[in-house]
Amino acid sequence: MDYFIIIMLAAVIVLIAHTVKGLTGFASSLISVPLLALFLDIKFVVPVVTITTLVSGAILFWKTRKDIKKDEFIIVLVFVIIGSFIGIRLLAGVDSLIIKKVFSILVVLFGLNLLFINRPSRRRDLPGFWGAIAGFIGGILGGMFDTNGPPLIIYFSQKLNKQQFRATLVAIFFIDAIWRNGLYIANGITNWETLKFGLLMLPPLILGVLLGMKLHIRVNEAAFKKVVGIILLITGGLLFY
Repeated sequence: MDYFIIIMLAAVIVLIAHTVKGLTGFASSLISVPLLALFLDIKFVVPVVTITTLVSGAILFWKTRKDIKKDEFIIVLVFVIIGSFIGIRLLAGVDSLIIKKVFSILVVLFGLNLLFINRPSRRRDLPGFWGAIAGFIGGILGGMFDTNGPPLIIYFSQKLNKQQFRATLVAIFFIDAIWRNGLYIANGITNWETLKFGLLMLPPLILGVLLGMKLHIRVNEAAFKKVVGIILLITGGLLFY
């Protein structure tokens, strides 16, 4: 495939993914990684998407920082960082095809979750160790696929209101992206080619985040998640084959 066409396709994907992130506070990697992996090696895609996650995270973190639920944030973040170290080691040492197959299954499962499982209206006071477990599993998924969201989303959706949910997720994803970018560089996963590609994605990324933030108040988030779920099911199925 021509390099210019690859850049244009990637830019459209990044624009859509970060519009979703601007709206909900998550899901940019869940959209961009499987779609980009349809025509790029997943070991190239993951560090590129982590660069975009860092930039979009910085923008959203600044905008939502006042709503962060700090007591929940700290314990989950610690275990996300521990888990991400393990995930990055796995990414560096496991065959790309195996990673792609495993990731496709995870994408399909999360797509089904978005389509058929609604966030409960009544929040629950879950014990803190569930946050540690969610953070650890999310960290491993983040290190391998830059998709630490699913377990964290499930955990926080049980405990936090909409504003706290979005802000706390954004803060964790942002700080974890700083950590993982450093680890990717140290492990040779991020190189000049991935950095250059990531920088090319910054204009559509910024446009997408700003658009998503504008839509945050106006769009029915539940309906939007259904659309995201359908996209994930389709891309997850394509990735598996």
